[in-house]
Amino acid sequence: MDVLVLTCLICGVYSFNVDTDNVVSMRGPEGTYFGYSAVMYDNDDGKQWVIAGATKANFSNDNKIKEPGNIFKCQVDFKQSVQNKCEPMNLRVNDNNKWPDLPGYEEDNELLGASMSFIDDTIVTCAPMWKNMIPLKSSKLVHAIGRCFNVDRSLKSYTTKQFKNKVFKSQYTPENSNDLTFELAQIGFSISNKKYEEDPKLHILLGAPGFFENKGGFLQYSATETTEQFFDSFTHTEFESETQKQGIKQGSFMGYSITSGKLSDSDTDCPSVIVLGTPHFSSKDGIVGAVLVVCAEIRMTGKSLYVKKQFSGKQSGSGFGSSVAFDDINGDGLDDLLVGAPLQYNSVLDSGVVHIYYGDKDENVLLRISQKELQGHSEWGRFGTALQCIGDINKDGYNDVAISSPYEDNGKGSVYIYHGGPTELTFTQKIQAKDISNDLFSFGWYISAAYDIDKNNYSDFLIGSYKSDIVTVLRTRPIIKLNNTVEIFPSVIPLNSSELKCKDEQYRPCVTVKLCFSYDGFNVPPAIMVAYNISTDTSRTTSIPSKPGRVHLSSNNEDFGSDYIIGKNIQVGKGSGSCVEYYAIVQAVDRKFFESLEESLVIETTYGLSETPIIGEVQPILDNVPSRNSNSANFSTGCNGTCNPDLHIEATLHPKEIIVGETSETVLTVKVINTGDQSHGTQINIEISNNTRYIGFSQPTNEVTEPVDCRNIVEENNETHVQCDLRNTLFQQQQATFSVRFSVSRYLLIKENQNLGNFEQNIIFITMAETTSPDLDMSDNQRKLIASVKLHAHVELTGISKPDQLTISERKNNVLTFIHTYEIKNRGPSPLHNGTIEICLPVISDIEKNMMARGTIQVLHNSPVISWRVIRFLGEMIYKPERQLSTTTTTPPTETLFPTSTLPERPTVNPNRKRRETSFRQTQEQQSKRTIKDISCSTVDSSKWAIIEIKVDMLEKDQTETFDVLVNISENSLSFTKVSAILYKSIGTVQSKNDNRQLIVAVNTSYAVPSEIFPREVRLESEKVNIWIIVGGCVGGLLLLILVGICLWKCGFFKRKKKDHIQKWKRQSGYYAKRQSVRAGSTKSSNYKPVDW
Repeated sequence: MDVLVLTCLICGVYSFNVDTDNVVSMRGPEGTYFGYSAVMYDNDDGKQWVIAGATKANFSNDNKIKEPGNIFKCQVDFKQSVQNKCEPMNLRVNDNNKWPDLPGYEEDNELLGASMSFIDDTIVTCAPMWKNMIPLKSSKLVHAIGRCFNVDRSLKSYTTKQFKNKVFKSQYTPENSNDLTFELAQIGFSISNKKYEEDPKLHILLGAPGFFENKGGFLQYSATETTEQFFDSFTHTEFESETQKQGIKQGSFMGYSITSGKLSDSDTDCPSVIVLGTPHFSSKDGIVGAVLVVCAEIRMTGKSLYVKKQFSGKQSGSGFGSSVAFDDINGDGLDDLLVGAPLQYNSVLDSGVVHIYYGDKDENVLLRISQKELQGHSEWGRFGTALQCIGDINKDGYNDVAISSPYEDNGKGSVYIYHGGPTELTFTQKIQAKDISNDLFSFGWYISAAYDIDKNNYSDFLIGSYKSDIVTVLRTRPIIKLNNTVEIFPSVIPLNSSELKCKDEQYRPCVTVKLCFSYDGFNVPPAIMVAYNISTDTSRTTSIPSKPGRVHLSSNNEDFGSDYIIGKNIQVGKGSGSCVEYYAIVQAVDRKFFESLEESLVIETTYGLSETPIIGEVQPILDNVPSRNSNSANFSTGCNGTCNPDLHIEATLHPKEIIVGETSETVLTVKVINTGDQSHGTQINIEISNNTRYIGFSQPTNEVTEPVDCRNIVEENNETHVQCDLRNTLFQQQQATFSVRFSVSRYLLIKENQNLGNFEQNIIFITMAETTSPDLDMSDNQRKLIASVKLHAHVELTGISKPDQLTISERKNNVLTFIHTYEIKNRGPSPLHNGTIEICLPVISDIEKNMMARGTIQVLHNSPVISWRVIRFLGEMIYKPERQLSTTTTTPPTETLFPTSTLPERPTVNPNRKRRETSFRQTQEQQSKRTIKDISCSTVDSSKWAIIEIKVDMLEKDQTETFDVLVNISENSLSFTKVSAILYKSIGTVQSKNDNRQLIVAVNTSYAVPSEIFPREVRLESEKVNIWIIVGGCVGGLLLLILVGICLWKCGFFKRKKKDHIQKWKRQSGYYAKRQSVRAGSTKSSNYKPVDW
C-alpha cells in the first residue's frame, strides 16, 4: 500500500491523465509498417474498432501484387494489453490492369493506408502511389495519380473511384510536352482530419504534393458523391497573385500536410480556410519550407485561391510544414496554427521545433507569431513529426495538443502532451515508448484524431509505430478535483496542555490536527478512497541540514510513535466531506525544544487516490495540481511576540593556581541571572582548553536555584566543551547556580614525553550564557577565567666523602683524591625541571698554594638529565658549554700545576695507614680535643674558589640522582703547623627559583661534604689512671655477690624434697602408668616405614 500511495502522490509531477498503465497495443504483421496511419471508432453494435494502415503489407487474397499495402481492422478488447488478431480488409479496385509492355500492376507499391481519416461515419484511406497503367505515348512512364477508398463504419462495404473527369483529364500533360502536370499527383498523400466547413458537399481535403512535378496542390473530395463531380482539384495555377504562382517552384510539395479551420469572424468573404504544408518551399534563404493559409473559391468563371497568410521556416532543410494542426488552443474562439519543423535545430541535430501562430481578430493580422516555440531536446528525435489536437482532455475549457518525437531515445520515440491555456501551451506529460513496451520503435510517427473510444467522456487517441508494426490505444482518465483542508487547534500552542483535548499525562504542548477531504469532477465516481500521509515539522525535517521533528502523532486509538504517518485511507463521497483527527504531542520539552520555540509547527499532508486496479478500465486521477497541503501553528512564548531576555553570568574558579602533582581538581562555579523577559532554552556552554577534563557537576542545596543538566560534548575534531541546559524556563529575576568539577591531573597538564619547559601554563575556561531568543545585552553573557599551572619542587641535597679520611705521604709530593658524592632528591609534589646546584671547592690553601688545577676538576655521573660546567675559578667567571660525561673515568686535561694520577678504584694509602686510621677512630675523643684546620668556601676568600654548576633537566617526585665531584688536592699545598688535621669541605647549594612556570624550594639550603686529612705522624699524649677507682670497683662487686647468695639461701632456693615424698606423688598422679604407655607407643612407631613417593 505504501508503494501505491507514493505512486499516486507523484503522478502530478511525472504524468497526468493519459493512462500509460492500461494501454492496448494492436500488433500487425511484421515488417508491414502497420500503424503508418490509423483511426478508431465504436460501431452501432457497441464494438470498438481500430482501423490501421500498413503500407508494405500484401493482400491476403492475391499474392501476385507486390506490397500494395493493406488496411486492417482490429476489434478492441480493453482487458488484453496486446492483441494480434487484426484482419486484413484487402481494399481493391474493380479493374486489375496490367499494361502488356510494362512490368507490374497498378496496385504494386501503391502505399495503401498511407493516410486515413474518419469523417461523417466514413473511413477514408488513400493509396497515393496507385498508378494509372495507361502510359503516355511519348514515354513508357505510368501515372502515380493516387486513389482513395471510402469504407462504411460497418466495415461491410467500401467504394473507390479513379480521379478522372473531363476537367481533370483536360489538364493532363499534352502529348508534345515533357512536363508532368497531374500524372504524378500522389493524391491522398495527406488527409485532413477535420471537415471542410466551407463546402458541405466536397468537405474532405486531400493533399496532392505531386501536382505539376511536385509543386503540389490539393483536392476537395466527397466520399458519398456518386457522380463524376466527387472531387475538385487545386494547384498553384489557381492563385490569384502572380507572385504566389511564381513562388511555388518545382519540388515544393505543397499539400504534404493539410488541414482546415477558421480565421477571424470579421473575414466574411472567407470564414473557412485551408492550411497547406509546403516543406520544400524555397526562398533566398534556401529550402526553408512554408505554410500557406488559403481561401478556395469556385465560381462560374473558374476557381481561385487567395493566400490569406504565408509563414516561412527559419532554417534551410528544417522540414517546416511537414505537419500542421489548426484548432483553438487558447479559448478565444479563433483557431490557432501549429507547424512542425522536425529537422530544425539549434545545437542538437534534428531535435525539431514546433512553431505556434495564434488567431487574431485583427483582419490585418489574422495569425500572430508566438514568441515561444516548442523545442525538442533529443538528437535525431525529430520533435514535431506528428501534430494533433486531441481535444480538452483535462476539462479545463482549452483544447490540448499531442506532439511526437518518434526517433528520440535511440529510435524508440516519445509523445509529449501540452495543455492549452489562455496565454500559452503548458507541457504536462511525456509518454515514452519504453514505459509501454521495450518492443516499440518510431513511437509517435502517427497520432490519430481524438475519439472517446471507452465512452467515459474523455478523448482518446492512437499512436502509430510503423517500425514495430504496432498501434497503441491511449485513453485519458477522468479528473477528480480533490479539496483538502488542514486545521490545527489551537493555533497558538500553550506550553502546558492541561486544558486541551490532546493532553497527555505530562501535559506536554500539543495540538489537534483535523484533515478534511471533498471532491468534484466531470464523470467521476460517486465515492472514492483517498490515501494520505501526514508529516509534522516539515520546515525543520526538510531543511538543509535537516533537523529532527519535535512532535509525535497519535489518535484516540493508536500511538504512531513518530512524527509522520504513511498510507492511511479515508472514504470520501462526491459532494460531501470526510474528516479525521490526530494529535501532535511534543516529545521532549528540553533545550532543543526551547531553541526552536519561535519556529512554527508546520503540519503537512500529501494525498492521492487509493486505486484498486480493474483490468481494462482506466481509473480516475487527481487534477494536475500539487496534491499537498499544510498549515501551521505557533508555540506560546509568554511574550508579546519575540521574547527578549537579558542574561547575566558570574563565574569563579577555585583554586586559581594549579600545582602539578598536588592539585587534582579545580571547581568552576557559575551563576546565571535573568533580568529581562523569560528565557527559553537557556544554555551555558563552557569552552575548556585541552589540558583539563570534565568530571561532573553539582548544585547547592542551601540556596534557591533552577535545576540544570550538564554533559560533556565531544565535537568532530575531538575538541570538547561542557554544555549545561536549564530544565525549565528562566523567568525574570530567577537564577541558576551550579559548580562544575574539572580534572587537572599531572597527565592532563603535562603530556607523555612532553618537555617540561613547553607545557601550557594556563587552563582557560570561557563560559557563555545563551538563550533561544535574542538577548538584550550580550556584553555580560560571557566570562573568561584562567587558572595558572605551576611546578612546585622541594629539593633536598645530601652528600658523603669517599674516603672520609686520608693521610699524606712521606714525601708530600702526591695528590690526595677524594670523591664527594652528592645526592639530589625531589620531594615533590611536582617534577623538577632544569634545577641548578652549585658546588663550591676551595682552590687556594691557607699557605697561598694551589691545591688543585682547573683541569683536574671533574664531575662523574651516569644520568642523561645531568650536565655540568665550571663557571668560576679563582674569581674569574667562565662560561663553557655544558658537557655530558659518561661514567667511565677520563684523563684530566694536560693543563695542571702538579702531577696527577687517574682515579683508582680505591684511594692509594700506605700499608700502615689502615692501622693508623683504626687507631684514630679509637682515639676519636682524644682527636676532638686537638686543633683541626677547616678549609672550605666559608673560610676562604671567594677569589680562591672554584664554582661548579650542575644542571638537572628532569627529576620526578621522589626520584633521586647522584653525581661524583672529584677532589684532587696536592699534598705540598697543605701545612699542618700547629694543627693535627685539616678538614677539607666542598659545599653544595641548591639554587631556589620562582618564576611563572616553576617554584623550586631547597629543603636544606646548602650541604657540606667534609674530608679529613692527617699528617704522616701523629703523637698521642698518655693519660694518667687513678688506681683507687680500680680497687673500689673490685671490692664493691665482691660484696654484691655475697649479698645475692645469702638472699637465695634464705628463700630455700638450695633446699630439695625427700625421696619418699616424691615417689608417693608419682604413684598418686599415675606417673608410672603414663610412662609405660609412652614406651609402648614408641615401640609401635619404630616399626612404621614411610612410603617412598
